[in-house]
Amino acid sequence: MSLVVVALVIHSFSWLLQIERQLATQPSGLSSSMEWHLFSSNLDNTSQKWRFLKVEDGKVWFKEATGRENDQLFYIDHVNSQLRKRKNNGVELLLDHVESVNYFPSEIDFRMEVTFIDGKKYQGSFPQWMAE
Repeated sequence: MSLVVVALVIHSFSWLLQIERQLATQPSGLSSSMEWHLFSSNLDNTSQKWRFLKVEDGKVWFKEATGRENDQLFYIDHVNSQLRKRKNNGVELLLDHVESVNYFPSEIDFRMEVTFIDGKKYQGSFPQWMAE
């Protein structure tokens, strides 16, 4: 019985060491794939009332279409390897470890291509931003 416990402790310890090594090589603790999927899923769920306005000077401008008279303007920008949402004086980190981002608005769709510092590229499509 004690040998089984010792074996389980050793196995658990080696598993924790593997996790620690992985976290040490990825500063955010998340792979770019995991970070992208969390980001795009979160946008799908929270951005239904965002309406695209324009891309200007590397910033993507939106308004929150709440139906109220004072809909808030905000933008998404890429600064120091971070993709951020800026509204009023607040900053919300959307993605970290981003090397570049490209935006492709069209009449019916808004696409975004993100390249992470690990070289991996991801694309997302957000048609809800183009609704009237």
